[in-house]
Order: sequence, then structure tokens, then C-alpha cells
Amino acid sequence: MNKRLLILLIFITSISRATVCDYALNFTGNTCFVDCGGSAVLGPATQVTVEAWIYSIDSLSNQKIAGTIDPFSNSGYELGIDSGQLYAELKDVNGTLFSFKAGTIPANKWTHIAFIYSKGDAMRGYINGQEIFYQPAGTNDIGNTGANDFIIGAAPWDQTYFNFLGKIDEVRVYDVARSISQIREDMRIDVSGLSQTSLVGYWRFTEGAGTTTNDRSGNNNTATLLGNVLPSWVDSDGPYGEGTAEGKIILCCMPSIYLAENFTITPSILSTPEIFVVSHINCDPGGIQPNAAASYNYGYWIIDRYVQATSYQANLTFALNPSLIDPNDLAGDFVLEYRSPFSNGSWTSLSNGSGLNMTSGEVAFDNLSETGQFVVGSNGNTVLALNGSDKKTMLIFPNPVVDQLTILSKITGDHKIKITDLQGRILMQKILSGEKITLDVSALSGGIYYITLDDRSTEKFIRSN
Repeated sequence: MNKRLLILLIFITSISRATVCDYALNFTGNTCFVDCGGSAVLGPATQVTVEAWIYSIDSLSNQKIAGTIDPFSNSGYELGIDSGQLYAELKDVNGTLFSFKAGTIPANKWTHIAFIYSKGDAMRGYINGQEIFYQPAGTNDIGNTGANDFIIGAAPWDQTYFNFLGKIDEVRVYDVARSISQIREDMRIDVSGLSQTSLVGYWRFTEGAGTTTNDRSGNNNTATLLGNVLPSWVDSDGPYGEGTAEGKIILCCMPSIYLAENFTITPSILSTPEIFVVSHINCDPGGIQPNAAASYNYGYWIIDRYVQATSYQANLTFALNPSLIDPNDLAGDFVLEYRSPFSNGSWTSLSNGSGLNMTSGEVAFDNLSETGQFVVGSNGNTVLALNGSDKKTMLIFPNPVVDQLTILSKITGDHKIKITDLQGRILMQKILSGEKITLDVSALSGGIYYITLDDRSTEKFIRSN
């Protein structure tokens, strides 16, 4: 086959699908597990929090997610599911068992689960940031006399029992009892870059290949994939990833600005104060892609609403990269795509834009009552047209990039190339020729940037230090 044709076919295929931003591990339920070792930091004495994202194929069976529990000694803790509910247990130094089974764990849907235990205070359970269980805790230390390693996906004391069937990601262990606000604000985002000294174990499964996976807590609890059938690497399609998140108490009818998330919410109907956590994930959404172009912003927003005691309606404003908006674009040509908070399925075109600020890049959508996942796209009439159209004319790699960024173009001849920062400031402009272009970006500092080709197609890239 002609080499140029092969490159073009690869390019056309690449622009029609989402970027693979991260990975998860798939567990077959057949003696399939991850061994994270038996470091002392994974056996806290007085407080512990365990969290994970799971996608259960069979939520009714008794399955172990993560922990160190030893039923034959006074030791350990674990997070699991059983009978379609969240299950957690912990033993103190005297062998007293504290456990619960509560809430609802759906099958075939991404779900965030967590439990905390604090000596002399409480044991609590959480599903998707909602507290679903409470009981008083004991006054003795947590048992730490067992010999079990911290195991993911099977029983810590015997990995041939209670094997998990489905996908697991973002397993975290803290040596403190985290607050509900901390769990809510951090559950959707990568926390490895944040200052969290209490994080003693963190397995994100970012490698995508191999038989080991790193501990991102800084404690070097490197884990090994083991079993009759090893856990398999799969694309992570859950509603979480690298990004930012902030929680606020929202009042009607004042605007609440989420600076890092480039988002503003102004409730028009909300009779009592409620808690909203807004996350911006710096990645393509997982699973089925939106119908309209997601090209105006690399990533997507997730709005989680807690309390939900009253009716709700709000105006939402999303700040896009101003350099991507053309003077001829109209507010009504911007489309807001929506799906529910924990879905990886299909999207709905929820609303057309009601306001557009060319200078700031802000697009407003009015009178919405939904919370969940959102993407801002195009109806095809804007300069930046639908994904896969002839106006999306380039592929860039590698991404992240260190020094040399390669651009593949479907159009021959001279090209105007422009690089801007997240605020829309132009940092570099060049005229280069050809279908394959190499651009030196070594002068840029580490961070996130936009590259625009011929004022038609824009992509986001990361410059690594």
C-alpha cells in the first residue's frame, strides 16, 4: 500500500474516535487480583479511608474490592460489595468486627464507593459521594497483626475466593477519616499531584501494559498483577480523570464562579441552599462520544448536586478558549450535550447557546434543570464544525510532547500554525508547508496549550518538562 495513503487512512480513523486518556484494570473473577504488598503504612492504627471506582458486572455476588482483612486474626479492613450493596468491614486489636452492608450498587455502571473508620468516632459508608451508612466506632486501635498484603480484586487472605468481576480503578487508602466534602471534591479527579500527606496508597492503573502498576502516593507500594488469568488493561471510560474540582454551597439567585473549572452557575430556582461540586476533566469523555463537536474545549464538565431537596433551574456559563471562537459565530450555533452523572453511554443535545462573549470565550445556556456531564459543541454552522468533518484537518503527536511536535494535515501547501495558551494569548505563529510538519515547541514551559491549523482545526496538547 502507498505509504502516504496508509498515513491518511490512519489519520481519518484517529480523528473519528476519542483520545484514550487513561486505563483501568478488568478482573475476570477467576483468581484474578493485584497484590500491593504489605507495607506498614497500609495498616493505620486509628483512622482509615478506602476509596475506589468500580464497574461491576454482577453486583449481587459477594466480591472483595480492596483491603487487608484477615478473618483468622485480629487484623485488617476491606471494601467490597455483596447482594447489590456496599460492604465494608474492619477488625480492632481485640478482634471485634465492625461491618455494614448498605445502599445500592448497580451492575454495569461506574460507581464510586468509599468507607471511613475513625477510632472513638464513627464508621461510615459512601456511594457516589452520598453517605449511606453510619454507626459508632469502637475505642480500640485498628488491628494490624495479620500477615495479609493489601489485595485488590480478591479476598486478602485467599485470592481464590470472592473474586471481583468487572473493572476497578482509582484505588486509594488514607490514614485519616476523610470528610464527606473531601470525598465529594476528590472522587472524580486524579489527586496524585495534590498535597495530601495522609494518602498512603494510590493505584491509578495508568500504565496500560505490563504486570506491575505504580503507587502514586509516594510510598512506593508497587503492585503486581497476578492470578490464573491476569487482570487485563482496558481503556478507562468512567466519569473521572485528571482535572480540577470545587464544591460550593449555592444560593438562589446569585452567580457562583468556579475559577479553575472555567464555569459559572446562576440558579434561577433554588429555594434552599444546596451543595454543588463542579469538576472539569482534562480529557475526552469516556464511552460513547457526544453527537456535536467537543472541539471547543479539551475535556468536559461534571456537575454533582447534593441535598436535592427542592426544584432547581439554573443558567450555566462555560468559558472556552477565546481563540477558537470566530466573529461570525452565533450563540445559537453552540450546542450543550448532556448525559447523566455516572453514565458512559449516549448523549442528548440539551440546549443551544443563549449568549456569547467573544472576548472571554464564554457561552451561556439558560433555564436548565439537569446536573451531570456536559460538553460544549457545534451544530455545524460555526467555524469549528462537527467532529469528523472536513474542517477537522490535523492529527498531532506525541501528546504529551517534550520538544518536537508532529502535525499531519489532510491538506497540502502552506499552513498557518498558531499556538495559544489557555487564556487565548498567542505564543507562536509560523507558516510551514507539507502534509507532515515537525514543530519545535521546546521554548514553551511545561503546561497545556492549543495549536490551531489554518484557523480551522484546533487541538489541545501538553508540553512536558
